[in-house]
Amino acid sequence: FEAMTVHGVAATDDGFVALGRGPDLRVYAWTSADGTSWTREEIPADVIAPDDEINELATVGDRVLAVGITAGGGGVWSSEDGRTWTVGS
Repeated sequence: FEAMTVHGVAATDDGFVALGRGPDLRVYAWTSADGTSWTREEIPADVIAPDDEINELATVGDRVLAVGITAGGGGVWSSEDGRTWTVGS
């Protein structure tokens, strides 16, 4: 996580998911089975924009939800695996 800012972490059945930003303001997701070793994925800007704000992560059923603020108001993003995210579902 060097030079990264983590905005939230959620526990899943498979381990952990984190969302945050790099120094370039791009959004990244990290997944880990054990909380020690992490794999990073860049999230496309058309899914979570550099100016979107991520405030919280939570596990709901088999999904991870992120909530925050977008240019248009409130934002909700979801993922089934912590690596691939969709807007508002």
